[in-house]
Amino acid sequence: MRGRADLPGSFGGGGCSGGPKLRSVGVHHSALGQRDLPGSRDWESSHGHQSGYGGVSGSGSGRTHRGGFLNAGAGCAGEGGHGGGNAIPADDRGAGERTELHRLPARQRRGYFFPTLSGVARSLNFYPIGYERAEEGIAKVAFGLGKAVVDGEQVLRFSPKYPQHVLQTSTPELTMRETQQTMYALNLQPDKFKTSIDDAVNLEKINIADCTKFRNTKHVTSTWDMQSMRLTDSPLAEGIKVVTFARILKYNTFPLADILCRLLEIGQNEMKTCVEIEFAANLDRGKRFSIFNVLQIRPIAAAAAETNMDWNSVDTSNALIYSQSALGTGYVEGVTDVIYLRKENFDPAKTQAMAEEVTRLNSKMRTEGRGYLLAGFGRWGSSNPWLGVPIKWSDISEVKVIVECGLDNFRIEPSQGTHFFQNMTSFGVGYITVNPYAGEGVLDFDRLDAMPALYESDFIRHVRFDSPLEICIDGVKNKALVK
Repeated sequence: MRGRADLPGSFGGGGCSGGPKLRSVGVHHSALGQRDLPGSRDWESSHGHQSGYGGVSGSGSGRTHRGGFLNAGAGCAGEGGHGGGNAIPADDRGAGERTELHRLPARQRRGYFFPTLSGVARSLNFYPIGYERAEEGIAKVAFGLGKAVVDGEQVLRFSPKYPQHVLQTSTPELTMRETQQTMYALNLQPDKFKTSIDDAVNLEKINIADCTKFRNTKHVTSTWDMQSMRLTDSPLAEGIKVVTFARILKYNTFPLADILCRLLEIGQNEMKTCVEIEFAANLDRGKRFSIFNVLQIRPIAAAAAETNMDWNSVDTSNALIYSQSALGTGYVEGVTDVIYLRKENFDPAKTQAMAEEVTRLNSKMRTEGRGYLLAGFGRWGSSNPWLGVPIKWSDISEVKVIVECGLDNFRIEPSQGTHFFQNMTSFGVGYITVNPYAGEGVLDFDRLDAMPALYESDFIRHVRFDSPLEICIDGVKNKALVK
């Protein structure tokens, strides 16, 4: 079943055809050949070709199991990375549910087993920025095994529709700071093997700086040239290696973006709802075709339905916050605390002092196990203290919703959460922009000021509501309501 595949276009005999043909990637036609995915149609005409690589998928009850990213390679390690998949009996997983473990498209390299890349793609983007649209989807991709992706670590995030426009690599500073720093691989040394029910116990975390010994780093890295102080997309130059996937995303040496666009389209059409796909690829195969495989596909309808609100009928007259510029997904529950900057005393020259106070309050909230809504003026996390409060993510690690507000005499272009974007998307933190003085949204400072303060200084107030706030953030329609 290996060889040329018409991607995007057709996958086996399941009737999913149409669109442009790509013959630059070899895949297993059975990558989508699982009949038991909840809500799906038959992806293939024959169920006997279930040799898709590296995924664990459930059916019947609609539950799914993560396994392809973390330990799918373990079953093939003894065969040098080319072992077969094994089915796990249904009665070990509960009634009406079957789990299947398949092969991962990876190879053995210097005692380690890992794919060139792995990732997750969604057909719905709750954090669209710039000219991205929510319905165009989003993807996160990592070098090596996908534990870094599913654990919310620092990996590359991009829109398959706009693969050449990646926020994390838009400036040299962001590229060096916000790209992947470590990767995961399965250690194949017999003396390091541990028997455990923990599917990640035999994985090793390797610094990207130590990955130059692996030949396939050339497919995913660029180089920071210390002499010219610039970033070059060539992995062959001398300097610090940075995981940018530039050869794939900018120069299309492997049609990852096209494949994901087509797969998300097919998945959503067949499952009749928004979908999430886990995938992996092996590009280090010499003169043979590269391999791309779907590990798992599942619906994400529940998350999308949470924000299925008719905003035309929403009463905003008693809203604490209302915005038509928001990023995030669903309802944020359990938040009773609001920490906000006092508008009457706000001074751009004192933002460093404000940052120190916010840091102390965040430490207190961490000790108490509380999340909070943080509201202020200008850009949270700006490196320029004259544009906002210069905090780091660790200074606001317990925050659940970030609000940026304008003042009549302090109108700064909102950051759209770009200073903390990796953290926001990983932890599901909401981002809201309001500018009441320009008629753009509502933030009721009078209501907050009338409440008794748990903490109050010249610059900051901390108040607590008797019951949790009703917080709804609709990243699809870019609207938010806090009552």
